[in-house]
Amino acid sequence: DRMMMFCLSPLMLIIKDMGRGDVGMNKKSRLLHLFAGLIIIVSLLSGCVGGGGGSDFYSISGTVVDDEGTAIDGVQIVVTGGKSSSTGTANGGKFALTNLAGICLLTPSLDGYDFEPKSIEVSKTNTNVRFVGTPESPELYALTVENGTGGGEYTEGAIVSISANAPTESGQVFDLWTTSGGGSFADEKSESTSFTMPKGAVIVTASYRDAMMEDYFEFDGATGTITKYQKTGKYENLDEELDPVIPSSIHGKSVTTVGENAFRDVQITSVVIPEGITTIEPWAFNNNLLEAVGIPESVTTIGEYAFCANKLTTISIPDGITHIANGVFWLNELASVTIPTSVTHIGDTAFEDNLLASVVFPTSVTHIGSSAFGSNSLTSLEIPASVHNIGRGAFDDNQGLVTLVIPDNVFIDGHAFYQNSLLITTITIGSGVTLGENLLGEGDSFKDAYDDIGGGEGMYEKEGSIWVKRVR
Repeated sequence: DRMMMFCLSPLMLIIKDMGRGDVGMNKKSRLLHLFAGLIIIVSLLSGCVGGGGGSDFYSISGTVVDDEGTAIDGVQIVVTGGKSSSTGTANGGKFALTNLAGICLLTPSLDGYDFEPKSIEVSKTNTNVRFVGTPESPELYALTVENGTGGGEYTEGAIVSISANAPTESGQVFDLWTTSGGGSFADEKSESTSFTMPKGAVIVTASYRDAMMEDYFEFDGATGTITKYQKTGKYENLDEELDPVIPSSIHGKSVTTVGENAFRDVQITSVVIPEGITTIEPWAFNNNLLEAVGIPESVTTIGEYAFCANKLTTISIPDGITHIANGVFWLNELASVTIPTSVTHIGDTAFEDNLLASVVFPTSVTHIGSSAFGSNSLTSLEIPASVHNIGRGAFDDNQGLVTLVIPDNVFIDGHAFYQNSLLITTITIGSGVTLGENLLGEGDSFKDAYDDIGGGEGMYEKEGSIWVKRVR
């Protein structure tokens, strides 16, 4: 009231002056004087009534909690009305505002929450303002999966696992996924993949096409590995294919590896391995009907037993191979083999149970594993000077073997040249050789002759059951 009286006092003075009717002021001058006074008074009143020129400020504080009374930090409290301002809740959902004036509206805001009340009007100091926040109920959208599984209702951004149904027609395979609008696939060319939901209902469809060679393979695009070959396709609805051609790429990704067991027991009769393959993993082609196979020069690793138990009559080993793994060509029908100069290690049973009549070792070879050339048809054998170790039974059961050449300083384990027939009659051997037991066969005396006084380096011939060292 005092403020109102203060604002109206100028008007009262002007009216009083006009009532006096000063002699020097005519009617027109009095009207102008009154009009100017009214303008001044309106300006004063707007400041008094609106509070723009007032000095009454107040403070507000309070908390924001959820419906269980747990504080919610990070809520923005937006002030509109008498003074525009904002603050945020912290330290247990608390907030405070100072220097507010006039009538103000406080509105809380935080993504994912609704608040009760939605806003509060304040005009004076209050230390107990309280808002209660409730998580918003997420909006669900329908996902329809045509020719597959994984449909349902999901929120925007949800990642959903979907899978295509098996093809119903012979000769058909899965092609790709398509969407009616929005969303995205982790891999639209994968039968089982994930789909990211858009903001709205959507239909995804699995489509099918006629099969190609690559559809007989299961393939890991992340590693470039063929993991399995299916001779009638994944769903056994394709024509049987026993002469596969491995593609150089599948779904646009390079094939670099034939995986472990990939073709095992399928009974394929031939295979084409493309340039670009670098690794053939263990047991990859084990137990098939392969008679010949071309291994490209790009291959640097062949795992153990990779071509075991086939019908191979010839094989070409790439120059990049340094290690011929255990059993890699075991149980085949190889009549000859060329070992490249890159090879240093020949593993156990690598060429066991073949038909090898001869073998030429490069001077790079340092190790010949146990039974590596056992059960073949060798008639003569020359071990290069580079070899330091020959494993147990490395050349056993070569019943036609009659001559041996053994270099200096090599360790030869027992049974290395074991024969039931005892047909070996000539051995040329270097110095410093360590010989294992029953080297040539049960009861053979060559080891005794070599280790005896006067033995050692030289050429030995067998006369009856006695080994005699010949003087060169």
